[in-house]
This record gives sequence, C-alpha cells and structure tokens, in this order.
Amino acid sequence: MLLGRASLENAVVPLEAKTELLAASAARVAAFAAAYGSGSPETALAALATIKPVTHGHAKGTWGLSRSP
Repeated sequence: MLLGRASLENAVVPLEAKTELLAASAARVAAFAAAYGSGSPETALAALATIKPVTHGHAKGTWGLSRSP
C-alpha cells in the first residue's frame, strides 16, 4: 500500500490526474480492508481464496503470465 501510494505521489503526471489516481487508489485499499480486514485471519483467508486472479500489464507482457476470471 505504501509503495503504491509513494509511486503515485511521485508520478510525473498532471496534478489533477495525480489527485484522481491517489483518490481511486485510496478507495480501492479501503474497500479491500473493509472486505478482508475484519474478523479472524481464517475468515479473511477463506474470503481471499475465492478471488479469481487476473494478470495484466508488466507480469503478463514480461513473463507471459495470463490468468483471467
């Protein structure tokens, strides 16, 4: 989370775009924390196990990893 935010804070993009990207990132982190951050670790891990991974961007292009729902 901190690395992603720091990357966005130091991105070379117009201030308006940076503000929007930071807000969108914060919203995604908050949604993830709300969905998986409460309850026991077992409950959180069980919920995470239901997520279908999607690979795109660097991992897909560089290593040919391709998983989609």
